[in-house]
Amino acid sequence: MKNFFYIIILFLTSCLNYQGPFQSEKSPLLISEHKIFGIHISEMNGLSNLHKIELKELISSELKSNNILASEKIFNKNSYILRSTAIRYKLENEFVFLWNFSHASSGKIINFKTEVTVQKQYFKLNLNLIAKDISNKISQYLHKPQKKRILIINNINIFQNQKPLEKIFIKNLINNIELKNLNILLTENKNSISQNNNLRILDIKIEKIIYKDEEEIKINWMIRNKEGKSIGSIKQSKLIKKGLIDKFWLQISDKIIEMALLDLNYLTWVD
Repeated sequence: MKNFFYIIILFLTSCLNYQGPFQSEKSPLLISEHKIFGIHISEMNGLSNLHKIELKELISSELKSNNILASEKIFNKNSYILRSTAIRYKLENEFVFLWNFSHASSGKIINFKTEVTVQKQYFKLNLNLIAKDISNKISQYLHKPQKKRILIINNINIFQNQKPLEKIFIKNLINNIELKNLNILLTENKNSISQNNNLRILDIKIEKIIYKDEEEIKINWMIRNKEGKSIGSIKQSKLIKKGLIDKFWLQISDKIIEMALLDLNYLTWVD
């Protein structure tokens, strides 16, 4: 019975369908800051084409392992941009990588440097070491304490106001935001609306449509600014075997949040 339970959860968590802003047919990666708009790994000057491709992929993988969204293929106007120039010093058996880390919309430019010593007879670069070094530098920079934006839960309606399920969902949402270390301060205190201009308002509606052997769950996240103007929405849906949604709501709601969280963060911060 225990194994059967895990099989059900694996099925549910791996199949929930999600469509949100910045999702393309070619890649499921969502661009969203390091926590909001993502990092685009751009030019790698001074390397062979093969080394460029491999290093970009390694950096992208390392950044993602540090809970930072990154892509060598996808970006938007608010993404951070990482560029580098590799300088080879043959006599000293060294490569120096000069990194330029910029954010166009804010005008921020940060410079990093990676120095690598290579074996003279082979002059072969350790790309894994280089990727880890720059990824750690970026991670340390981005994970410095930053100001949080208030996100107020204005209204949540799950299956026509089933309060116990709503409480579980809100608790999971708070836990996921803290786990991902996002720059969001989630609150249900509606008094904050009149006290703070730098906030967003969140409404969540979750419906269940019952069919013969299945149930369809539909989720709509709606984000507004203080004046009530719509910023955007996130919509999710999935057909699930009848009777499982209520039974495994803790696990299902957690997966719903996980799959929407990065776009929620984006919509919380985008102006």
